[in-house]
Amino acid sequence: SLALLGIYGSFATGDLHEHSDLDLLILINDEAGRILADTFLLDGIGYDLYCTTWAQLEQEAAHPHPHIARWMDAKLAYCPDETALQRLQMLREQAGALLNRPYGAQTVADAKAAFAPAYQAFSLLQCSERLPEARYQAALLLYHAETAVCTLNRRYFRLGTRRVFTELSEMPLLPQELLPQMQQLIEARSLRQLQQCAARLVANLSCYLAQQETQFAQTQAPTADALRGTYEEMISNWRGKLILASQTEDVSLALHALAACQQMLEELSRAYALPAPNLMDGFDPRDASRALSCFDRALAEYRHCYDTVHLPVEQYTCE
Repeated sequence: SLALLGIYGSFATGDLHEHSDLDLLILINDEAGRILADTFLLDGIGYDLYCTTWAQLEQEAAHPHPHIARWMDAKLAYCPDETALQRLQMLREQAGALLNRPYGAQTVADAKAAFAPAYQAFSLLQCSERLPEARYQAALLLYHAETAVCTLNRRYFRLGTRRVFTELSEMPLLPQELLPQMQQLIEARSLRQLQQCAARLVANLSCYLAQQETQFAQTQAPTADALRGTYEEMISNWRGKLILASQTEDVSLALHALAACQQMLEELSRAYALPAPNLMDGFDPRDASRALSCFDRALAEYRHCYDTVHLPVEQYTCE
């Protein structure tokens, strides 16, 4: 069942301290090898030996994540079969090739996907009423931020948890002030301070990822077929609602109508080279009529897009 044994972690990197445990890569050929897994204490130091299957390595080699050093850099201590060694080397080369791909849109997409779970942690942190609960969510937020930056730089952490900040500081694609913001989040002493630090960190990294994404945005020139019906649809879906909201001072209706139209404008802007007016500038919770005025200005601006592709508005009169 045993394919090979490797040593990773502090014993492999030389970054030892008096309580370091020995981390072993126990690669097994079949499920019977699970019997080799164990946890125990030796002179007060805890050891957890767990087994890894080829299927796990193949999955990680196909989708490398920042925590693959345990098998990418493991120093082999025992390998009775040359075939197993060749198989491991092949997986290392496969993962390395993916990590060394040219920086592009897929890299940014992978980094954004790695950071996506941070938003849930951030939301729960902001809703927390107890500092210990918020600290736990802050720790999750930090983990996802670290993973996202490492993914963006197409690297993996080689030196373990204690050296993550060191490795991050050496990565070229790193938002300004991110590491100080992460340190401030760790050192926050009150719930309010923790929430403020988390907000700054999330805003910083989110903005940075969005900027990186912009580099690879591929928008095409709009065509008449692509835009046909969009102007009329905006009037159909939301102008009547905004008129009613203005007449009845229904600010809730005004807000939802503006937001829905804003979403459509931004989707069109991402797909084509079109302006995306900020409709939310026109929302005032004290005056629902302002929403209608803002909508009409944005609609007039969007009407020029029809002109650029020589597309007439489908409009008729009843006589």
